[in-house]
Amino acid sequence: SVLSHIEVQAPAGMSNWSSVMNQVYQFEHVKGVAPMVMGQALVTRGETMRGVSLRGIDPDLEGRVSEIPEHFIVGQVADLKAGEFKLVLGSELAATIGAHLGDRVTLLVPEGDVSPAGVTPRMRSFELVGVVDSGHYEFDSTLALVHWKDASALLRSDGPTGLRVRLDDMQQAPSVSAHLNKVLTGSLIATDWSMQNKSWFAAVKTEKRMMFIILALI
Repeated sequence: SVLSHIEVQAPAGMSNWSSVMNQVYQFEHVKGVAPMVMGQALVTRGETMRGVSLRGIDPDLEGRVSEIPEHFIVGQVADLKAGEFKLVLGSELAATIGAHLGDRVTLLVPEGDVSPAGVTPRMRSFELVGVVDSGHYEFDSTLALVHWKDASALLRSDGPTGLRVRLDDMQQAPSVSAHLNKVLTGSLIATDWSMQNKSWFAAVKTEKRMMFIILALI
C-alpha cells in the first residue's frame, strides 16, 4: 500500500524524466508512472528531533502508483502544492513530535551550504497539512511527504531522483525491472518491491524452512 511495485532511481537527478516516463509506459504490465524525490532528513519541532525518510511525490499522479492517497486520516494529498512547502507526516511520527494540522515543523537535510563560517545544514520550515496512517509502523514512524518540486529544491537535485512504477500484476515486477535495467541508459537503476524488502523476505524464507523441519520432526 505504501511502496510502488518498481522504482527507477537516478540519485544525481533525472532532468529528462518526462521522456523516461513515456519510455517506461511502453513496457508490458505498466499501468502507472510518477516522478519521485527520495532523501534522508531530520524533522524538528521544539526540542524534538527525528530522522525521516523524505519522499517527494506528485499529488496528481501518486494515486496511480501507490495507495497513499487512500490512507489520509487528516487532510488530503491534493493539499501538497508546489512552492508552498506543505508537509504530510506518518501518524506515528506526527504523534512522536507532537505535531498537529497547521503546525510549522522544520526539515534539515544532510547536504549543507558552504559559508565563510563553515558548512551549515540546509533547512526549511514546512506547514503540516496532512497525516497518513498506512497501518505499517515502519513507514508511519518515518514517512514525510512533500511535493516533489519542493523536495528537489531542498535537496537541490536536478529534477526527480527517480520514477515510481505500478503494474497490473505485482508478481511481474522482478521480470519487468530486469527488462528495464537492460533497456534504460545512463545511471538509471530499476529495483522491484521484492528487492526493496529483501531482508523481510529472507526472514520469511528462513521461518518457512524451520517450520517444515519442526513439523517433519513432529
